Amino acid sequence: MEDAAPLEIISASELDRYGYCPLSWWLDREGQEAQGPNVLAGEEKHRAAGEALESARLEDASARQSEVGVLWFAVVSTILGMVGITLLPFSYSDLFARLLTVVSLIWLLAAAFFLYRSETIPLKEERTRYESLIMVFGMVAAIMTIAGISLALIVDPLVARFLEILALAWLIGASLFFYSSLRKRSRAAASKKSQGIDAKSTVEYVDTLHAKGTDTPGMLVSEKLGLRGRPDIILLVDGEHIPVEIKTGRTPRGSLFSHVLQLGAYLVLVEEIYGKPPPYGLIRYSEREDKVTYDPETRMLVIFKMQEMRERIKSGEVHRNHNRPGKCINCSRREACPEKLA
Repeated sequence: MEDAAPLEIISASELDRYGYCPLSWWLDREGQEAQGPNVLAGEEKHRAAGEALESARLEDASARQSEVGVLWFAVVSTILGMVGITLLPFSYSDLFARLLTVVSLIWLLAAAFFLYRSETIPLKEERTRYESLIMVFGMVAAIMTIAGISLALIVDPLVARFLEILALAWLIGASLFFYSSLRKRSRAAASKKSQGIDAKSTVEYVDTLHAKGTDTPGMLVSEKLGLRGRPDIILLVDGEHIPVEIKTGRTPRGSLFSHVLQLGAYLVLVEEIYGKPPPYGLIRYSEREDKVTYDPETRMLVIFKMQEMRERIKSGEVHRNHNRPGKCINCSRREACPEKLA
C-alpha cells in the first residue's frame, strides 16, 4: 500500500486572503504582489509593533535571569555570613551553632512549602521553577546543618571577619541583580503598554521577520494538518497561550470573516504546538480588540476551508465570491483581477 501524498501546505495568511476573496488569494499564489499605499503603511505599523514587543519579550526574559542571580547571590551571602558567625570566639560559637540549626530548619520548611506549591500548579514551566527552588533551599538547609555541627568548635576571628565582608559583597551583588530586574521589568511594561498589552501578560512569541509565507525560524507548523503560520504575538495569560493578530487598516463594525479565519488557524496551530487548546484569541484593530472563542466549530471551519482551498488548487478554477464593487476598490490586487467590479 502506497503512502498517502503529503498535504498541500496552507498558511494562515492564505486563509485570510481566501476568506476575503478566493480570486485575490489565487492571484497571490500566481505571484501577483499586493500593491497600494495601504500595504506599505500596514507593513510599517506591523514592524514597529513587532520591534516594541520583541523588546518587551527580551526584557522580560532578561529580568527572569536577573531574578535567578538575586536568588543565588542571596544564598551564597547567607551561607558565608552564617559560616563567618560560627568562627567567632568560642563563647559565642555554641549559640550561633544552634542558630544555624534553626535557620536551616526554616530553609527546609521553605523547601517543603515550594514542594507543595509545585504540585498545585498545572503549568509545566512554573512547576520547573518551583522544583529549582526546592533544590536550592534544600541545599542551603543541608549546608547550614553541616556548618552548625562541624564549625561550632572552630575559633578564628580573622577568618570570621573576612567571611562577613565577603557575605556583604555577595549581598551587594544580589541587590544589584534585584535593581537590574526591576529596571528590565519596568522597560518591558512600558513597551507592552505602548501596544495596549497588560503588563501582567508575558510576551512569549513575536513575529519580527514579517515573512509569513516562508519557512523561516519561528514558523509554527502542523505537518498533520498541512498548516503553518506566524502569529503577530503569542501572549502567556494565566498559563494560557493566547495568539494575537494585529490589523492596521480601518476598524470594521465587527470582526471580518477573513480575520476570524486567520486567527482560527493560529488557534489551531497553538493547540498543535503547545498540546493544549487556547480558550480564545484576539484580533487587535486600531480602535478595538475583539475576542474570538476557540471551540470545535472554529477548528472545523479552519479545516473545512483548507480542504476547500486544496480542491480549488487541484481544479485550477477560482472566482470571486461577492458582487460588491467597494470590496474590489479596497483590494490590493484589483489591477490584475480579471473579474474586478470597479
